[in-house]
Amino acid sequence: NQIVDYKGLVGDPSDNYKGVVGIGPKTANTLLDEYGDYKNIYKNIKNIPEKIRKKLIDGKKSGDMSFKLAKIVVNVPMKFNFKEMDDWDIGSKEVLKLFEQYGFKTLTKRVVAYSKQLEIERQISLF
Repeated sequence: NQIVDYKGLVGDPSDNYKGVVGIGPKTANTLLDEYGDYKNIYKNIKNIPEKIRKKLIDGKKSGDMSFKLAKIVVNVPMKFNFKEMDDWDIGSKEVLKLFEQYGFKTLTKRVVAYSKQLEIERQISLF
């Protein structure tokens, strides 16, 4: 339950955000054990040793952005029509072009593989 708080502090190199520069896993764990979450660390900034406090203050903007990026947004209104989705070609040129445009290399490979698997399943269902 502290993953977002942790990533706000140390960042996530796989998603290319850096967190608070100078705050590593050990310090992040210590801070989270002591203060519970990212926001509470900053509420108690005066109680934190000077060396770490300076890093937190200097890196707050980056930490806030990392915290925001690490949080999965779940309150997005979406409407699905599953019947229409049956005809959607997940491996279409348009989808692959969009993924390429946004640099989704690994996801593009997965979509291509999944698209091929779906096509095989559709062919088998014809029998």
